Amino acid sequence: MAARESGRTMDSFSFGQALGAGFRVIGRKPLAVVIWAAVYLLLVALPALAMAAFVLPQTVAAYQQMAVHVGPPDPAQMMALRSRTFGLQPAIWLLSVVANTVVIAAIFRAVLEPQNGRWGYLRLSGRELWMGLTYLVILVMSLIMIFVLALPVGIGAAVVAAVGEHGGSTGGGAALLALVGLVGAGVIVWVLLRLSMALPMSFAQGRFLLYESWEVTRGHALKIFLVFLVLWIGLAVVEAALVSAVAFHFIPLFRHGTAWQTFTAASLTDTLRRLGPAIAGFVIVGSVVGMAVHAILFAPLAEIYRELTAEAQPPV
Repeated sequence: MAARESGRTMDSFSFGQALGAGFRVIGRKPLAVVIWAAVYLLLVALPALAMAAFVLPQTVAAYQQMAVHVGPPDPAQMMALRSRTFGLQPAIWLLSVVANTVVIAAIFRAVLEPQNGRWGYLRLSGRELWMGLTYLVILVMSLIMIFVLALPVGIGAAVVAAVGEHGGSTGGGAALLALVGLVGAGVIVWVLLRLSMALPMSFAQGRFLLYESWEVTRGHALKIFLVFLVLWIGLAVVEAALVSAVAFHFIPLFRHGTAWQTFTAASLTDTLRRLGPAIAGFVIVGSVVGMAVHAILFAPLAEIYRELTAEAQPPV
């Protein structure tokens, strides 16, 4: 409390403590990850599956038509399917924001208030509301920054491509675009790093905070970046190993094309009956794994915030 009121911050934070924060949360209460996965399934996965069931019959029919006639499906039919799917996507996105807010708040609570472990650290309170607002603002800001970067780079790429088609030299233009893209991406990452404490600050203090993170992260952006770089590399290696193992198992089944032909020739009912258990298992396991990854990536934010501001017990 005194640290927050005086604005005092510590000199730095422990790299190892931040790196292992998520693993400690999972190790201390692994059942919480399962509870978070259940919340994600209820709020995001089931509505998404319902949306898929709404458009799946037409999609399967279109691809069966492609397989029978050896050609692309009817463009008008595919455009109608995309329009119907796009109309439902905002609702799924908002549900995803709600689910992520509740789960991230639970992860922060597991770090800042480890004694409040009932219900997998899940709560619904004003602190979740304010942190959710901060989370939403950061998402929108990120999308705007990406758009501001992508628009001129995309236009420049089109101009360079047009010059190349007319026999002009494109090496200098391509190099300049690559430089602009790298610098722009670096600026976006730097801004997000400087704002990275906004989420745990909003949760801990129970109010909307954003630019206040700028002062807390002063001088620590590079170290925070290194923490998440190590985590992302580790997760990428694990993901690559898992994907390789799955591909090694399933590629032989499709090597001669018979499995795909059988799938496209079967009725939708037969296809769902065969794939239904596998899809359900994949969604459940994927949700649990996804929530574990959430803990690994978001718990360091709370740990870094706790150390930089000497936060131990946020106000109720």
